[in-house]
Amino acid sequence: MTTRESVHVELSARDRTLILEYGYPFDRIESAVRAKENSTSVELVSLDRFELRRLIGDLSTSIKQSEDDRHQVELDDLIERLEFSASGRISMF
Repeated sequence: MTTRESVHVELSARDRTLILEYGYPFDRIESAVRAKENSTSVELVSLDRFELRRLIGDLSTSIKQSEDDRHQVELDDLIERLEFSASGRISMF
């Protein structure tokens, strides 16, 4: 059995809400994000790298479907930071 690689990403409460609303996350990411659900602080969240790449694609699709300019900007910013993390670096909020 192979182990899955994780990356650590700093996510604000708003980031976590956007992920749950627009990202359709796999179980591992959803569990990691929901574990921080009661926090209003920026939290370091461990995300599976493979699932993170899928999440980025889902969020990108959501940008195209959203008619709310504010959500598009928020999602674009979140995607940029997640892509940076997926490339192997820690994304700082």
